[in-house]
Amino acid sequence: MKLAIVGGGSYAWGPPLLTDLALGTHLAGEVVLHDLDLVAGERLAQLGALLTAQTASPLAVRFTPSLEEALDGADFVVLSITTGGLAAMEGDLAIPESYGLMQPVGDTVGPGGLSRALRNIPVVVELAHVMEKRCPRAWLINVTNPLGALCRAIGQATGIRVIGLCHEMRSVQRGMAALLGSDELTRDWQVAGVNHLPWITNLEPTAGARIAEMVEKALARRPLSLDPFQDHFRIKLDLLAAYGTFPAAGDRHLAEFFPHYLRRPDEALARYGVRMTTISHRSARKAAAETAVLRILNGADQLPEPKPSGEQVVPVIEALLGRRAGEFVVNVPNDGRIAGMPDDTIVECVARIDSTGIGRAPELPLPTAALAWTRTHAAAQELTVRAALESRSDLAVQALLLDPLSWRLNRAELASLVKVLAAHNARFTALI
Repeated sequence: MKLAIVGGGSYAWGPPLLTDLALGTHLAGEVVLHDLDLVAGERLAQLGALLTAQTASPLAVRFTPSLEEALDGADFVVLSITTGGLAAMEGDLAIPESYGLMQPVGDTVGPGGLSRALRNIPVVVELAHVMEKRCPRAWLINVTNPLGALCRAIGQATGIRVIGLCHEMRSVQRGMAALLGSDELTRDWQVAGVNHLPWITNLEPTAGARIAEMVEKALARRPLSLDPFQDHFRIKLDLLAAYGTFPAAGDRHLAEFFPHYLRRPDEALARYGVRMTTISHRSARKAAAETAVLRILNGADQLPEPKPSGEQVVPVIEALLGRRAGEFVVNVPNDGRIAGMPDDTIVECVARIDSTGIGRAPELPLPTAALAWTRTHAAAQELTVRAALESRSDLAVQALLLDPLSWRLNRAELASLVKVLAAHNARFTALI
């Protein structure tokens, strides 16, 4: 097996993926890291070599600055990139904020998600075109945001098989089980929706009422954290009260899908515990992750005992190879998986994966209101993808006209915002 990791110099994704690969008992072959940051790529390759030696893994890890070399003959390609880095993402947050639009994350929906999509889509589509020449039968496993939009663009523009993997649902399951003191009410969730808005479809009313009561009691004993990445579950509880179910994603993501949670930053914090995560917050996280890797490489810290990260990438690869089938949270074309959603929309749901590919489950229904919200965001996503693929600013404006977070602006203001975002991303994409 040959696995290429594009963005293999990521200090966020590299260590957990390399740890999971080193722990894998069903994998042998070569892991090739590729990254535009040559120093980071070499460092992560060194870390990978240490991890595979520690576990006596038969995998060999190396770095190459050549994308073609990394992809040549690959069976799997993992995509974990940030086009333009944090400097580019700073504009995704600051430019909409100058128009009065606040975003806790800014990487999936809203003007920040649009901006990130415009920047990433040309890059990932070009990558997929290279895959068509170098490894046409490989699976592309995407963990890069905006997850659904990138998967849709790749599927629409190329013939590469792509699957998006997100850890939000599993993180919510673990976090809520910790609050409840048991996973009895969380372990069998089925979800249907789009990335970062996957609604639980099998939550019985009695179970929902128990979750609400128990989580509210647990939260009353826990003060709001100063950590902007901490999930406080309060938006999920509010959505549960409104709709009888809730999406299994972090509150900082969920806030961006609905217009009423981000009216004012002070209200978002006081009522729901949602803080605006700034570029400085993200820079601090990146610096800490980089420091942790460097301390291991220079011998200041010992290599910790490896433990599974909980990410799905390596288990999915094992399942597709026929080594260990399982159920996973996937982002794939709908194709009848969710009732009332267009077939070509990238949806998030639970599916069984084995050597035959991604299995089908019985059609999942969504409550009327949840379906309406999901269809709205799916339509905005479709327009975003078309805007990037066709270089059309009018479609980008239409996407924001549908986007709830942007509803406070009129068409002229949104057109101005798109123009500024397009200029911000001019070296990566071009809108006309």
